[in-house]
Amino acid sequence: MIVPKSASTSFENPVTPRASCRESLEVYLQRRVLIVLLLGFSSGLPLALSGSTLLVWMRESGVDLGTIGLFALVGTPYTLKFAWAPLVDALHVPFFTRAFGRRRGWLVCSQLLLIGAILLLALTDPARSPLFVALGALLVAAMSSTQDIVVDAFRVESLPESEQAAGMASYVAAYRIGMLASTAGALFLVSGFEGLGFSKGAAWTAGYFTMAALVVIGIATALIALYGLWSPPISLMGSSCTSLNPMSAAQSTNCRNASRSPIPRSFSLRIANSGARTPAICLQTTVKSSPSMVRAFCSFKRLALSLVALVKRPFV
Repeated sequence: MIVPKSASTSFENPVTPRASCRESLEVYLQRRVLIVLLLGFSSGLPLALSGSTLLVWMRESGVDLGTIGLFALVGTPYTLKFAWAPLVDALHVPFFTRAFGRRRGWLVCSQLLLIGAILLLALTDPARSPLFVALGALLVAAMSSTQDIVVDAFRVESLPESEQAAGMASYVAAYRIGMLASTAGALFLVSGFEGLGFSKGAAWTAGYFTMAALVVIGIATALIALYGLWSPPISLMGSSCTSLNPMSAAQSTNCRNASRSPIPRSFSLRIANSGARTPAICLQTTVKSSPSMVRAFCSFKRLALSLVALVKRPFV
């Protein structure tokens, strides 16, 4: 009797071609990654200005070691920034949000306040008024940690999954460079100003003024970034319907026809859920209205987006 040969059940796995070294490095030249790189420098710059660099200034001014040791508490906002991160994500800055958008508005506002806090710290005298120095350093730390919150949110929301690793690597590298600029760079500037004939106090003030000017790099980066890069994953700013998942053709047509006016007087929120895991949001609008109604409509719109983005579960 002839025994039949057993059929082979092994399958060959397709071999995925490896990306070349050039292709792997090209991701670091993407526009979004470069923006994150510059924002990382702006985030790392203020850290030492309220930390190690400030302690060197106080030591040269003759402040006792006990007082210098208490200044370690100035960095508390960096530890507790998770406490007000939800507020930064939900609230809007009155003028800046309308002018620049939510993320970019918070970023520009925090950076302007950071520049003001650094200038305030530069005008203090550690030997005569350590309390005012502590207040200025605390303001610098608070504004810097707020900037970190906004930059982290931008990095996560704007970069696609394929660029997340490169974006994080660029952010950390630029963060370290910013710290190096505010430590060794600041001390080098102070020594240079003293060599030009500045007194010790004036040299430190000029050095902190220079560090405040470097924060403008972050402001310029925020202003040149396209608004589309700062839009959240779901947005109703430019369309009458947005969904996290593809909708059917009928749903898409109904949602596009739901609104004809970009500035509505009355509106209703309709959630189209036909078995989809994520809902489609349709805003049915009518005629134009006053600016106050427009602001109220935009606030409601952002609230609806936040709720849908946070829930992320099937609607029953």
